[in-house]
Amino acid sequence: MILGGNTNRASAERMVGLRVCGNAKKNYGAKLNTMKIYLNNEQYFECFDNSGNILVPLPEEVIKQLFGWLSTNTDLPKKGKKRNYDWEAVENDDDEDEDEIANDIVRENNNDIFAERKITISESCMQGYKSAIMWLYKEKNVTMDTKIDNWLNDFIQGYKKTIATKKEKGVMSITEGKSPLSFSG
Repeated sequence: MILGGNTNRASAERMVGLRVCGNAKKNYGAKLNTMKIYLNNEQYFECFDNSGNILVPLPEEVIKQLFGWLSTNTDLPKKGKKRNYDWEAVENDDDEDEDEIANDIVRENNNDIFAERKITISESCMQGYKSAIMWLYKEKNVTMDTKIDNWLNDFIQGYKKTIATKKEKGVMSITEGKSPLSFSG
């Protein structure tokens, strides 16, 4: 009986281990590294162990600050760099209307503390950051406070609506990720 019980237990543990595959672990690691950059830059040194790994549980305020930073950071999207405004063309053009448009863009960017008119990460990417934190907690055998989990769920729902508005206004592309190649393509 004991032998069969050990085999069953080993089988169950193997299935639990398979819940996160190699690519997911790689993606979680990259997201955790981005989080480490934020925590280090903001001098949240108490959130690291001696090896430089993130300690869990993270304080609620740190998680809120982190996700606020993720939601407004325009450097994170890979393709966001392609939509830079051509300032040289504006500076060299004498047309008054285009100068006024350029001034409006400068004013909008300076007043856009919530990055509502800028490209930010997608909603699925934001969900990936939450999943990476949840994975880290699970790996360290630490239970996430339900209050923080609920806040993250609410945050992601609000972020999803923000991204939908950005797509509606043309700030961000409607399609995300890879598209299948058609026969004519």
